[in-house]
Amino acid sequence: MKIEYTKVGDYYLPNLYYPEETRPIGLWGMLRKEYLKEHKSGTYTYLLLTARLDSYLADLNEQAQERFELIEAQMRSAEGVTEELKRQNPMEWVRHCNNIRNRAAEIIKQELERFRESDTEMFSLEAEIHHYIDILEPVFRDAGQEM
Repeated sequence: MKIEYTKVGDYYLPNLYYPEETRPIGLWGMLRKEYLKEHKSGTYTYLLLTARLDSYLADLNEQAQERFELIEAQMRSAEGVTEELKRQNPMEWVRHCNNIRNRAAEIIKQELERFRESDTEMFSLEAEIHHYIDILEPVFRDAGQEM
């Protein structure tokens, strides 16, 4: 692999390219991204530097959106919000649909909260990084270098 450089002043900087994600990140992905930025900056930085952040967020968004649509459909069916109600009383139908959407969104947000707390893959990744830092830090210190 050939790396190209651009001269900026007296320095040569590598031309780095970040692969574009064509899938949308969406609401659920943006919420997760903000959480990672605020509470898990190491994980956020790792995903960003390894060019996996956008695909991770797009996957999470797709899964959350599918779950949201499933919950919404189940609630509509359980509460009798049908096309017949829409024809008979449109305002009542809209009220029910908005109520169902809001409740389904809250359920997804709560599931994402639990996902944050039990995201063992991400936590194990952070633990692994810290483990290697703990191993390498004394080696560099003994060699007289800063890490």
